[in-house]
Amino acid sequence: MVEEDSGTGAEKMPITSVTDAVLMRETARGSRDSLEKLVRRHANGLLTFIVRMVGNHHRGEELFQEVVLTVWLKRRLYTYPRPFKPWLYRIALNRCREEFRKGGAAPITFSSGDSVEAAGPSPDDAAVHPPRVSAAVGV
Repeated sequence: MVEEDSGTGAEKMPITSVTDAVLMRETARGSRDSLEKLVRRHANGLLTFIVRMVGNHHRGEELFQEVVLTVWLKRRLYTYPRPFKPWLYRIALNRCREEFRKGGAAPITFSSGDSVEAAGPSPDDAAVHPPRVSAAVGV
């Protein structure tokens, strides 16, 4: 378990108060447990970012795994106490750009005048009024 020395030498802080930079410093030294804590801490936001970039959830999950692998392989390039999150998202952004270059994903862009028309009922409407019930009650 990674613990951070508070500087006084009298007491160590528990892992919940350890910063990303400290966890990444430990990861750079070879701690897989620290990497796991970082991944758990940033998984939701990072996966959402990647999926939005590539426009495909399945491919986004694959790229997420590739980003985590890249963090592990490039861990010795991390400079403590550099902020970890921008470093992580830069790796993810670069990986998404590589995906665009090889034609594996197309960025989704909308101009201010574009409108998106739904092909059917919204997910909320479909959940509240399933098709059979809607037909029966005349909704």
